[in-house]
Amino acid sequence: MNPVSMSTLSSRLAGLGQVPPTELTEARLAIHWAAQTVAAFGFSLVPARDDFSHTTLRWSDEAQGMLSQSLPDDGLHAALHPVDFAISLRRGGETLGKLALDGRTLDEIFAWLAEALTTAGRPLTKGAKGAEGAEGAQGAQGVTRPGHLGEMPAHPVANAEPFAIPPQAHREALTRWLAAADALIHAVVAEIPGMGPVHCWPHHFDTASLHVLEGEGESMRSVGVGLSPGDGGYPEPYVYVTPWPYPAGELPVLPWGHWHTEGWTGAVLRGSDLLREPESTRSTRLMEMIRVAHRVGAAAKT
Repeated sequence: MNPVSMSTLSSRLAGLGQVPPTELTEARLAIHWAAQTVAAFGFSLVPARDDFSHTTLRWSDEAQGMLSQSLPDDGLHAALHPVDFAISLRRGGETLGKLALDGRTLDEIFAWLAEALTTAGRPLTKGAKGAEGAEGAQGAQGVTRPGHLGEMPAHPVANAEPFAIPPQAHREALTRWLAAADALIHAVVAEIPGMGPVHCWPHHFDTASLHVLEGEGESMRSVGVGLSPGDGGYPEPYVYVTPWPYPAGELPVLPWGHWHTEGWTGAVLRGSDLLREPESTRSTRLMEMIRVAHRVGAAAKT
């Protein structure tokens, strides 16, 4: 194990719990939807990649938030700052413009992004084809919006209502979970050979890495490891390990967490269960659970 990754993971897991994870749903939904405005930067400007990773986000300690992918020529990118409940346009470490989201509609935010890009020398022409083409829907401002917005969890902003800022304690708590997710998946990548890059996927807002064992497409064997801030199935942050194909037969007992077997098969540890563990042993127990689940997934056959 990379000692820096493990030390960072232990520290970030110890910093969780100021707000019970089951009470973060409203903040999580608002910040998940706000992240789509940052993801639009990747859909609109970043050169497309076959795995769609040009649309993903990544945690930044320096920015205390989630960054879009950067333009390869000059480092321009967008950022989401959950504690401030704001987005910004940045070049390298320099902030070119920042917008508070409270009271703003999606249309207003996309319009601000388009204007900020023009000021930064990257204008988006109305009617021009974005980097993502058919994957996203282009708005009036020329910003290519993520194509999965219609599949997002229900929220008033989807019906043109303005954002309402979540309580500060909830924004801070969710930010700690996002930082912990980044530390966890980087620790997994440091330990398990073959794990892929770390990405936060805007559709589900989970931070994850995929270990491709062999093959591709439907015949691919893989194991994914991630941390979701919560969803319709688990309305609180949770860690997951998802093998493909799903393991057949009786599943071994996990050292922590449980096997989810309805609709999909994977190991799951709820955030509320994580927080019941003493801070000093959270990281070691969590990594052992991931190791065991990964071994089960790696042994599964097509």
